[in-house]
Amino acid sequence: AAQQGESRAFYTLGVLYKAEPKDYIQAHKWLSLSATNNEKVEKAKSMKAELERAMTPTQIAEAERQAREWTPHENSVFVDMLKDYRKAQESS
Repeated sequence: AAQQGESRAFYTLGVLYKAEPKDYIQAHKWLSLSATNNEKVEKAKSMKAELERAMTPTQIAEAERQAREWTPHENSVFVDMLKDYRKAQESS
């Protein structure tokens, strides 16, 4: 159940990063992680494919690298979300 909840959180993060301001790399990363264990697998895959049409090959490679290197840890979704949010705020 916890893993399914985390997967839903990944999906939600992917959707949020796809919105304005767009961060295709982060959206792709979170949707990739979501697509591994989620009742919305097909939706996540479809959204990833849509993102890839707007991304450069370099951006896709970076997103895939980040997804591969992501490792779970205690409260990982919230820690990563906070770090990503702060990073986005700093660059705004």
